[in-house]
Amino acid sequence: MRDCFTWHRPHPVTLVWLSAAFFATAGNMALWKSLWSIVEIHGFRSALFIGSLPLLLFCLFNLLLTPVGMLPLLRKPLLALLLIVSSAASYFMLHYGVLIDRSMVQNVLETNQAEMASYFSLPLVLSVLLLGVLPSCILLLMRTGNHGRPLRSSLVWLANVLATMMVLVTIALGFYKDYSSLLRNNRYLREQVLPLNIVRHTYGHLGSSHRARLQPLRTLADDAVRAQGPRPRLVILVVGETARSRNFQLNGYDRPTNPMLSRKDNVISFQSVSSCGTATAISLPCMFSSMPRTRFDAERAASQENVLDILRKTGVDVVWRDNNNGGCKGVCARVPTDYMGQLKVDSLCTNDDGTCLDEILLHGLSSRIEAMQGDGLVVLHPLGSHGPTYFQRYPADARVFSPTCDSNQIQKCSNEALVNTYDNTLVYTDRMLGSAIDLLQSYSDDRDVALIYVSDHGESLGEHGLYLHGTPYLIAPQEQTRVPMIMWFSAQFVSHAGLDPACLRRDAATRVFSHDNLFHSLLGLFQVSTTEYHAGLDVFAGCRGPSAGSGPRAIACPAARGTSAPGSDGCQTATDETVEVLQFGRTLGSGIAAEHDPRERDFLGVRRKSQAGAVARLQNQPGPPQAPAG
Repeated sequence: MRDCFTWHRPHPVTLVWLSAAFFATAGNMALWKSLWSIVEIHGFRSALFIGSLPLLLFCLFNLLLTPVGMLPLLRKPLLALLLIVSSAASYFMLHYGVLIDRSMVQNVLETNQAEMASYFSLPLVLSVLLLGVLPSCILLLMRTGNHGRPLRSSLVWLANVLATMMVLVTIALGFYKDYSSLLRNNRYLREQVLPLNIVRHTYGHLGSSHRARLQPLRTLADDAVRAQGPRPRLVILVVGETARSRNFQLNGYDRPTNPMLSRKDNVISFQSVSSCGTATAISLPCMFSSMPRTRFDAERAASQENVLDILRKTGVDVVWRDNNNGGCKGVCARVPTDYMGQLKVDSLCTNDDGTCLDEILLHGLSSRIEAMQGDGLVVLHPLGSHGPTYFQRYPADARVFSPTCDSNQIQKCSNEALVNTYDNTLVYTDRMLGSAIDLLQSYSDDRDVALIYVSDHGESLGEHGLYLHGTPYLIAPQEQTRVPMIMWFSAQFVSHAGLDPACLRRDAATRVFSHDNLFHSLLGLFQVSTTEYHAGLDVFAGCRGPSAGSGPRAIACPAARGTSAPGSDGCQTATDETVEVLQFGRTLGSGIAAEHDPRERDFLGVRRKSQAGAVARLQNQPGPPQAPAG
């Protein structure tokens, strides 16, 4: 063992010790920030417990990195890679309060050059250089040797493992209850341990993606039948990006962020809508799938049809138009898709990062619509309010609020400037939605037209020390999970669909909805009958008049039953999702403080009342309607 400490040519285990010491200290500053805010010193024992934390982390990293250190040709490159990747992750964890889970890893792996450029900054470069490149250079320049025969070197590795395990056992015997309580009450800490969180979730995501690619496509709703209406239906569905409900004027916000929509007739804004996830990679596939949030499986969703496929197989002409950096996450894989950024419209694609303003989604849309035969669905996927470069999401004439935060270092801007910039993105979204409604109205003489807008997730703007989005759903604040949902219908659409506008407005104000409703609501809106449809999750089911008729093969599940795996009667068994009481104000050590907001207590009360109202209206509700006779 004496040779292990020879400076000029140390044993390779020294590389592992140095890496473990780094990750137990400077390499995990976000973790230490959380631990420091959680663990309190109130005596000699608690002081000893805090002192054991770095030793425990060193031992754990030592064990985990030992297999890497035993690879002669790969140990240095792999350790250097872990250091550099972890340094970049540490920057975002410290400055934006993000946690590294599987959805965050998926976001990183599926990002493109434009989105990566939006995060590039001098502080990020300095962080990677100081915490990643510099330690990596030290490791790469160190010369190591095995100091003797292979057997002797193997004994060194074995002694390292045994000694580390003895220390871990000692710590466990002395502080088992303390560690058990710490981890049980703060489960998010495991998503802060670098590089373990990166390795674990990268492996999980890549494995899941590989298995999904190997699976054959699973079809859904092969029994689907669409009832023809008296006139072709045309629906524009706008899947918003990073819009949060609380900043919408239509939802009671005290700033004019919806100047166009607030002046239009027949606009309905739903006050309480929760997202399926806190990142596009989760929310987008989830909202178009038949699975509820509580049972959503990304691997399964990637290998089975979604509601767009079902509508298309019934004859609906479906078109997806994308202006989002992250793409459609596989949702539009089997429908015609227009990637708007490729058009390079000079007046709309002026950003330095190559992104385009969202009005490009309406560019040439008229010709697309005129080519549609029969019912049509146009899905618009904008860039919306995606950060951190909020200032690039709107043109100069939409800069209603000032001063603004014209930087990607949003954590350094004042709260006033940051909120102003974010609200300006909503003003521009409002303008795009208003223009889309104007376009639809130009076709109202020949078609029944409607617009639906719903955001994929919300956004944190510094509340509780958090920025951006992507926080694990279990501990995500309401700013990231409460999303806007807005609808507009022409008078002819309302009449032919048998909808009661007053009922819809009442439900929008008093009932609680979620992304789970989108799948079934689209089927109901296009009058598609299938065993996959459930009236209890159709936003419109309780507001259809008797003249709307009923679908011959639809299954009407009582609203109280919710959704989950198919039951023996063809309905779906109840889960917590449709009766779930959303929990907000959970404690996150890195910045989320527990809070008891009176608005949230009101929201929870509305949710409970809305469930009772839904049951009363839908117990005798038939399946999706057919077109009225004549």
